[in-house]
Amino acid sequence: MPHAHSIPFELTSNGIEFLISINNTQLKCVLDSGATDSILFKGSYRKSIQKRKNLLGLNSITIPTLSMGTLFKTNMNFIAPDLENVHFDILLGLDFLLQHEVFIDFKLKRISIIEIK
Repeated sequence: MPHAHSIPFELTSNGIEFLISINNTQLKCVLDSGATDSILFKGSYRKSIQKRKNLLGLNSITIPTLSMGTLFKTNMNFIAPDLENVHFDILLGLDFLLQHEVFIDFKLKRISIIEIK
């Protein structure tokens, strides 16, 4: 049976918000099933990562290692717009959700994530 990675979350004005880590830096992340792609908004770590244009002409970034609790993802792609005044760092969209089973327990305020092989 696949392992479920359990992560605590808070319900904020942004939605379901939880912490993830890139290069040992904790970042605020929002889960959004209405967003087609995952988005990396800001952070000093972006400056050292090579941006490239995707098919739509938007900046995109590949993050070598990202961790959410006990779940580790490698080579995860993000759209990287140059936007200010966003109150969180990362938005996990449908591209992430289609690769995982995600269960949200609002009573316990925990997200359980299972990778789909």
